[in-house]
Amino acid sequence: MFSENQKISERQMARLLIFDMCGISTLLLPGLLGKMLGTDGVFAILLGAVPVYLFTFLPELLQEKRKNSNTRNGSNTSNISNIGKSYPEILKKQGNGFIRIFALLVYTVEGILLAGYGLFLLSDLMVSELLKNSSFVLAAVLLMLLCGYGIWQGIEGRARVYEILFWFVFLPLILMLLLATKDVNTIYWTPVMVHSWGNFVKGTAAVVLLYGTMAFVLFLQPYLAENVRVGRTCRKSLCVTVIFNAAIYLITLGIFGSGMLPKMKYPAITLMSMIKLPGGFFERQDAFMVAIWFFTIYAFINTGMFYASDLLKAVWQKEGRQKADGKNEAIPGKADAKSIEKLIIPSVMVLTFAVTLLFYRLPEWKIMFIWIQAIAFLPLTVILPLCIGEISKCREKG
Repeated sequence: MFSENQKISERQMARLLIFDMCGISTLLLPGLLGKMLGTDGVFAILLGAVPVYLFTFLPELLQEKRKNSNTRNGSNTSNISNIGKSYPEILKKQGNGFIRIFALLVYTVEGILLAGYGLFLLSDLMVSELLKNSSFVLAAVLLMLLCGYGIWQGIEGRARVYEILFWFVFLPLILMLLLATKDVNTIYWTPVMVHSWGNFVKGTAAVVLLYGTMAFVLFLQPYLAENVRVGRTCRKSLCVTVIFNAAIYLITLGIFGSGMLPKMKYPAITLMSMIKLPGGFFERQDAFMVAIWFFTIYAFINTGMFYASDLLKAVWQKEGRQKADGKNEAIPGKADAKSIEKLIIPSVMVLTFAVTLLFYRLPEWKIMFIWIQAIAFLPLTVILPLCIGEISKCREKG
């Protein structure tokens, strides 16, 4: 029997992260890096994982700071695991001030942008590969409603589904990649180190951006079961994702070459349509293999929408203070906040769809989206938690 406590296990967390990162990166990186770096693209995949790998130590660093702070203040170390252990708990210590609201809104906007881009990508994939000559807008509406249903089910329900689907999705992918290796021409992998440092930096940044959902791990702690090793699980999931990306890039490069690879919209999908399964089990095996990216990008969209709605709820939840007798004070406007919370998920769905339409009607906005990620959000994902952690520690000392 499954529990209904909205908590997920370490294995479920790992598979959620792999779904989130693998789908969009394996779909886009071969074309992007083929255009920017050609034979050097695999080095960008490996190097781009380094800053993300270092980021996975941030949750542990914040926890360690809290432990040290509590110990110096004379707190009972046996209860440290329940006191300000996670980033959301640290934010709660800030009360209803500007710092807390600003941090929550930054991640909320990022969640909506990521979900909107994911919805645009999945809708385009469906229309271009499966439902040809169909309406993009209609596909986006139906997918948005499906994603909204996934959010209503909560994180535990989604984690169960992805846990079951994991091998059904990735075993066929592994099989197809193994079958494709016989057609790889390793001459296409050379020469190496022939591109400018500027292109190399851009390619590495593209890899980091496509692992953007890792930033939301800081808010995952309240939904984790006991004794889940957050940092270790993140690093394990990242390594699996990097292996898949490097393998797919080398195989597509070795089959199509650096001249043809940049001209393809979705090289991985094209690769799947070319591979012949023994016995010819599927007449439309490319359609079957598109399901891999359907489920993984669907997970990516769900993650963005889930955190956006969850953090937006936190904006409306005012933190009350305790009285001397230990009882909580009544919070003015709490009933109104609860009624507003019911509209948050539909509002996030509408905003996500609006971002998708923006990318569809005005493709140049995708460049703006990339600049927002590179200049604003990525630095804030590191700077904000560290600064807020230091502020919280200083307040406790005071």
